[in-house]
Amino acid sequence: MDLVSLRTFIRLSAVIEDTNITNDQIATLINQGYHELSIIFPWPWLETTADFTVGADVRSYDLPTNFDYGIAMIDTDTDRAIQHVAAKDFFERHGQDSSTTSSAANFWTIYENKVYFTPVPSTATTAAYTLYYYKNITVLSGAGDEPAFHDAFHWALVEYAKWKLYDREEMFAQSERAFITWTRYLNEMLSWYASPVKKAPFIWGDGRTVRPFNNLTILDI
Repeated sequence: MDLVSLRTFIRLSAVIEDTNITNDQIATLINQGYHELSIIFPWPWLETTADFTVGADVRSYDLPTNFDYGIAMIDTDTDRAIQHVAAKDFFERHGQDSSTTSSAANFWTIYENKVYFTPVPSTATTAAYTLYYYKNITVLSGAGDEPAFHDAFHWALVEYAKWKLYDREEMFAQSERAFITWTRYLNEMLSWYASPVKKAPFIWGDGRTVRPFNNLTILDI
């Protein structure tokens, strides 16, 4: 559902009049629910990458503007993961270290929305590292904007807005019902996205025990 459809269903199911709450206010509620939903699980629809081109003797580089939290930093030359360390440990151990290297860095950290490498690169290299990370959501602002997750679960944002609207009006029974439904959608989403690889039908020899051969145990599988 796009933003207009979400607003329409919120008004229909919660019986909200234009004079009581505006479209912009409903959009704010929808996007707040979108933000809250996005951080409760490492959703695959938020996975992305960014390449870092390094310069000679340049130690720090800006994070992508849509960065939320990191997964891994990979040296694109060797496909080796570089070890991440906490900023406190990084600067305590390497804070004044100005040594450089023409090979991959050994450690990296994040501080003030910047990535720091050590040793410092000694040569400029295009796309020297690839950062795998989870991005922030893009808020819904245009009429045709849709949430990035599976449309089967878009109703979760309708229930979130209803929960907040009913709570504002002190309609606590309706608010609790909407909250329970919102939670149910989240649980269903977790089940859906937690197992992205679907199991194939049973195939002979896939390692599962079909039935025991009590008289010929060597045939048990």
